[in-house]
Amino acid sequence: MLKFQAMKGATFSACWGVSIDFVPILTGGSLRWKRTAKSANFDLCVDPIDSSGEIPSWCSFRNNDRAHRVEHAALAAFNAAQLDWSRMTSLRDIVESFERLSKAEIRRFSLENHVQTDLAWGLALVALGETDEGQSHIDAFCASFAVARDAAVLTKAKSEAAAIAAG
Repeated sequence: MLKFQAMKGATFSACWGVSIDFVPILTGGSLRWKRTAKSANFDLCVDPIDSSGEIPSWCSFRNNDRAHRVEHAALAAFNAAQLDWSRMTSLRDIVESFERLSKAEIRRFSLENHVQTDLAWGLALVALGETDEGQSHIDAFCASFAVARDAAVLTKAKSEAAAIAAG
């Protein structure tokens, strides 16, 4: 996924990442499935502002910029996103991206600031057969957002992840 998010000062800045199909999304205080492209959301988000603390000019534009400026920012952001996406071709790669980003120096929002992080990271680990470590991330998600560990959607998501691990 690639998205331009609204920032202060009528500026839009790119971020990119992945949405994992067996990971539900927390909306309105409850877990729901991402059934359409419109309801998909980042499970892992890469935001260039996080590493610099500033909005890089190559991936941003103002709401009144000319079309060529918007096109330039879109192309630059797409090229940067392609580098990350090329490193995430499997669930193992996505888990490694979570691990890498958790250790990176972040100047704005760490992984803990993204709602989906522990849920997606945990379910991806379960899908890789690393159930105990995955469950610790899922438990952290549940504690942070007051989600019941036995919520029906979460139980189904864990079951789907376990089925992936079983092959």
